[in-house]
Amino acid sequence: MKVCFKCGAKKPLTDFYKHKGMQDGHLNKCKECARCDTKTNREKNIVYYKAYDRNRHWDDPKRRAASIEATKRWHKENPERSRELKSNWMERNPQKRAAHVKVGNALRSGKIQREPCVVCGDVKVQAHHPDYSKPLDVVWLCQKHHTEVHTSR
Repeated sequence: MKVCFKCGAKKPLTDFYKHKGMQDGHLNKCKECARCDTKTNREKNIVYYKAYDRNRHWDDPKRRAASIEATKRWHKENPERSRELKSNWMERNPQKRAAHVKVGNALRSGKIQREPCVVCGDVKVQAHHPDYSKPLDVVWLCQKHHTEVHTSR
């Protein structure tokens, strides 16, 4: 039995998380209080945690690859829904869609050529449009930096 320093309740050791740094090998607050503190902290710092959650998998190549594979798998397993979402996006964003098509056509015809990422020099790049009214005026960014540009707004 152990007493939680937060709520003062006497509980069995199974109600406390293991913690090697503590003398008895268990945290000094019960699981219920620890969960409550974690939830309160997340609510208090929600802006930070949302940004962290959005970007965390890009820092680890294995997690990034797993995330991309999971997305591809979902689209393959849900083709009707995937087409529906794509169609809805194209209807909502006609100017963006037209710019994407123009860049694709210009790449195929040789009017423009891919360049390395302007931030890190990676050769696997995507076209970023700072202004969709100028469809061939693009900045070449790798996927990581392209995502950062769009999430930093």
